[in-house]
Amino acid sequence: MTTSKDRNLRNYVYKSKDFGAEEFELLGGAPTRQDIRVGYIDPDKGYVTGRTICDANRHAKLNPGAQFIIKTRDRVRYMNVNEVNTLSPEDSFDTR
Repeated sequence: MTTSKDRNLRNYVYKSKDFGAEEFELLGGAPTRQDIRVGYIDPDKGYVTGRTICDANRHAKLNPGAQFIIKTRDRVRYMNVNEVNTLSPEDSFDTR
């Protein structure tokens, strides 16, 4: 008599024709615009990091003239909200 556990184990048997059929990206693939994170100096909270472009736009709407900070391994950039909105993943991440 076979149990449900035995039937489930049969599904995990290695078949050579299936080798390499499934692929995955270990590091999640290339960065996208949604992966860009910036920081800013908040008058109440101090230095706020890890904010998205949408968060930066909300902050700039409430605080006109706010400066935003983006850090990479090579440099630190200070920019206004218009420059944040034009960022691309290539500008934001070190691509070595």
